[in-house]
Order: sequence, then structure tokens, then C-alpha cells
Amino acid sequence: MNPTIDTILRKVDGLKLTQDFFFVMNKTIHLRYATIYETDETGFRNLGNTEDIFQEIHDLMDSSELDNGIYSYYSIDKKVIHHMDYNPELFWLKIERDNYRSMASQWGVTTKIHFLDTNLDEIRNRIIERNKLCIPTVPQVNLDNLAKWAALFEPPVKEELSWNIL
Repeated sequence: MNPTIDTILRKVDGLKLTQDFFFVMNKTIHLRYATIYETDETGFRNLGNTEDIFQEIHDLMDSSELDNGIYSYYSIDKKVIHHMDYNPELFWLKIERDNYRSMASQWGVTTKIHFLDTNLDEIRNRIIERNKLCIPTVPQVNLDNLAKWAALFEPPVKEELSWNIL
């Protein structure tokens, strides 16, 4: 196994979670993101990423040993899955949501889309405010790209919002 992933998983195991869990991290050129969900037979509960180890995980994700992509780890089957062929704007396209819906159902996981239809002016204002915060682990967003990105996004169709899984 990749030594960086091995170190990250040891840190996740150090959380001493009592239930099964699902860990996801995303590494792109501009983004480092990691979160963990506890799961039971009814669904997932996001534990967030407020623990001190998540800053350490973000730092480890900068390692050249760790390729860009999305990594998922499910404590039940103990497998790390590296998704390399993905759009960094995960879930922007219906086909991407369909792929992850299929993967989740193979694991017996029930998930759901929560979609807020927010207008571009509001998104622009929120980005401006977030950029002002200058948080080291949060990338600055170039507003010149916003219109281009908005044109690429495929809002969920009615059927996706009524399904029980993502």
C-alpha cells in the first residue's frame, strides 16, 4: 500500500470510532478535502473534520506519493479505492452522480442528494466573503471562472431528487 495512505489510515483509526465508518478524501491541484462518516444500518452521520488529525491529513495529502483523485475507505471491507478518472468538480454531471449512486448501492449504502438551487449572484457574494477569510486549507476561487463553471454544471433532474440514494 502507498505509505502516505497507510499513515493517513492509521490516523483515522486513531479516532477510535465505535461504529463502522466511511472515509473520503479528495486531492486535486487546488483542493485538499477529507471527511469521515459513521454508519449504521440506517445511513451516515458526518463527523466533520474538526479533529486535529484532519490538519495532519491535509498536510499528508500534499505528498508527491499521493496522486490526485478521490480516495474512499469503508471500514467493513477494509479496501482503499482510488478513483482517478473523475471530474474534480465531482457530482457536477449527472453521469458522475449515476456512477457514485451505483457504487453506493453495491455497498448497500443509502444516500440522498441535497440540492440548493442558488443563483449566481449569491454564489459570487459567498465566494467573495470566503476568499476574504484567507483560510490556508481553503483554496481561493477565481471569480473569472464562475460563469464557465456554472455552464458546465448539470442540476439534478427531478428523478434524482426523489430517489433514496445519491
